[in-house]
Amino acid sequence: MNKAAEILQEHISAIWDADDGMPRDYVMGSPLGMALNHIHDSDSEALRWLSYFVARRALPCWESLCEESRPRDVLEIIGESFHRGLNISDEECRPIISPHRDCLYSATQGAADAVMHASCYLKDGNVMDAIYGLSSADLAYDHMLLEDEFRKWLIEVAVPVSFEHREMSYEERGAFRVSQCGVKATMMEPIIVNLSF
Repeated sequence: MNKAAEILQEHISAIWDADDGMPRDYVMGSPLGMALNHIHDSDSEALRWLSYFVARRALPCWESLCEESRPRDVLEIIGESFHRGLNISDEECRPIISPHRDCLYSATQGAADAVMHASCYLKDGNVMDAIYGLSSADLAYDHMLLEDEFRKWLIEVAVPVSFEHREMSYEERGAFRVSQCGVKATMMEPIIVNLSF
């Protein structure tokens, strides 16, 4: 297990809250800040992949409750950036606003923010966006009634695969995810980057 995964594992039950309203020093000293800054400093390409994986994993929290396709559209552009060299533009970094103003807001806005921050990290390389994005995805799952071991998937699958600079397999994308009726769901987010050209 690499250092970032060890930090996250050590704090798996802690609150992983980080947003742009918090002092930078506080965010950087948080478990997410320490782990993702380690990845950023040692292998920023791995953090690009990880940000993408995390945003994609959060997408069902949006799509199960919202009709707008913009988060998926942005994720498809991010996916294409890895093998077609597409640049992330300011358009992909625009905030995506949840239509909900009730108990569904945190889950949907968390997913939308994870997508936005992933695109911003890929565009500008600011580690704060990667931290905010992971925190947003974690928040989305914290408010969804889904049986998804997001943190376990992050530590045991997403972090190691991100250091390989490759797309996840079908099984890796669905690892530690169970549908609401208790049947293992291997893939709820069908965005797949084909790197086999």
